[in-house]
Amino acid sequence: MCELYGQSVLQDPSSMILQISSNASYSLSSIVEAGRPNQPFFLQLYVNSDRPKTAELLIKARDLGVKAILVTVDAPVAGKREADERVATIAVAAAISGAVAGNDKKGGGMGRIMAQYVDKTLNWKDLKWIKEVSGLPVVLKGVQSAADAKMAVEWGADGIMLSNHGGRSLDT
Repeated sequence: MCELYGQSVLQDPSSMILQISSNASYSLSSIVEAGRPNQPFFLQLYVNSDRPKTAELLIKARDLGVKAILVTVDAPVAGKREADERVATIAVAAAISGAVAGNDKKGGGMGRIMAQYVDKTLNWKDLKWIKEVSGLPVVLKGVQSAADAKMAVEWGADGIMLSNHGGRSLDT
């Protein structure tokens, strides 16, 4: 049985953590407001290359009561999203990041959104900056190896989360 904040998450569904992506189609505040009382939220952060925008989002997340930041580290380059390539008529927008994917003969979608703003220069030193700005625990999402897990601890990560982004992103 999983415990969170001393409560069984199976007995109390409001204690289930909801992870909100920077690429969500609704605003961060509207998602948090729609949650149950005392619902824990984590922000899945794709670090924006426009760092003041990232700082603004981190502060907003903290002020809304988000409990932790999950920094996505395995998608500095968007993976091949074949379904997105087939989307030719619908523009896609991410309410939180503000990015909008334009469409052309190769399609559109989330891959285009992420390519517009995700910081490809993200490195270990940025972990300290994210923690300082947000004042929240930081978990690295998408660590790919034991060596990187060890580095995450050395650089001050509060946790790691395994993810399969790398399965798609690193395969193509």
